[in-house]
Amino acid sequence: MKQTMKTFHIFLLFVFFQISAHSQIGWLDPSPSDWNQEVTIFIDVNMSGSSSFDALREILLAHPESMSDVHIWIWQPAEPFTGNGSWSNSNDALLMTWVTDLIFSFTFVPAEFFNVDQSQFNSLGISCLAKLDNGSAYSNEFAGEAKTEDIHINVVTSVESIESGFPSLDPYPNPANSVVHITSMTQEIRSIRLHDITGRLILSHNSPYISNDTGIAIDVSTFDNGLYFLLIDVGKNCILKKIEIRKG
Repeated sequence: MKQTMKTFHIFLLFVFFQISAHSQIGWLDPSPSDWNQEVTIFIDVNMSGSSSFDALREILLAHPESMSDVHIWIWQPAEPFTGNGSWSNSNDALLMTWVTDLIFSFTFVPAEFFNVDQSQFNSLGISCLAKLDNGSAYSNEFAGEAKTEDIHINVVTSVESIESGFPSLDPYPNPANSVVHITSMTQEIRSIRLHDITGRLILSHNSPYISNDTGIAIDVSTFDNGLYFLLIDVGKNCILKKIEIRKG
């Protein structure tokens, strides 16, 4: 049992953002997070700037004195209770903290920060960006705006909300060679994500509030043989299911 739980937690570390690798522009820590406890969003501005419209990285490199003026701007799952302010005059309650290099952080309690419930937070995730207080700052020097690209962070609140039970949601056939089916008459399926054994997201079905009596078919015919994990969001819980793809 202890070994199973250890493996399970290792898997979670892979699925909910590879923090140690910093392979993404934005991530949440801890992740999974706690709905009623402090969590921190990290944004690595070094990873931004692929678009000519997103000039924050270049601005900060040229004007390091502006490192103390980076704010977070959030629009999903909802605008923060405190509001964002205006684009040219950010809300100082959303001022980010410089961590190191061009990495910034913002700490908050989800239950107190957003005017949504826990299931909406889980389902919608966080859409945000980092920007200077004045989003058009240094426009005479740089063609782009003083911001990063749009960032989306998938979230699940608390390890305890990730369950491996719910036999009514067992995928079939398992092992599968072409199509996996999921049918539930008791749980309202909101979204489904398929991850490989390393935690890499392979496929997502994000149509919310899928009808209880409608089965879901997932085409796995193009995936390699091996072990995969399904994360099934049913609102108050995120259900973890293991499937095997075995062809030939």
